[in-house]
Amino acid sequence: NPHIQEDLVAERDASGEWVLRSNDEFLPTLKINDEYKQLLAGLSRDREARGYLRDQLRDARSLIRGLEQRQQTLLMIGGEIVHRQQAVLTGGLAALKPMTMNDVAEALDLHATTVSRAVAGKYLRCPAGISELRAFFTSGYERDDGSAVSNTGVKSRIKELVDGEDPRKPISDQVIVEILKGEGMPIARRTVAK
Repeated sequence: NPHIQEDLVAERDASGEWVLRSNDEFLPTLKINDEYKQLLAGLSRDREARGYLRDQLRDARSLIRGLEQRQQTLLMIGGEIVHRQQAVLTGGLAALKPMTMNDVAEALDLHATTVSRAVAGKYLRCPAGISELRAFFTSGYERDDGSAVSNTGVKSRIKELVDGEDPRKPISDQVIVEILKGEGMPIARRTVAK
């Protein structure tokens, strides 16, 4: 079976606050070998070799900075997810609140495509388990009381109703609509059917 290595870890500290950390234990530490710096200093006569080596060192530093920036961006996005979706961290994805990549991008002054690329293939470990970061983004419905429930939360509630029905006498889609409406989730029968 493929093994998932989480990129971020959310845990509570001693005071009960959520703390997010990057799981760097599987990432290699990159640094430039000092021999290349010494070699550059010793190439005072060969301008072409010195220019080539200087360009390569500049590119290496740029790569290292880019990877560090990528990790920082992922931590910022993860921090915003933890801040907005705290109920999910202990209750699972059924407790999701509506949150889009645009919402997070605006909060962090990033572009939505940056958020999308940063979370692609990345995972978060929390007390509720390991989840792909993309799973935290969902649209939703507004309840009658003004609170919001995610599409995942509505699907989870429908699944509970279907799992709890008598198989010999299943409840209709319209009955599910009425139950959800009574719980403050006004959705269409067509939505239940989908």
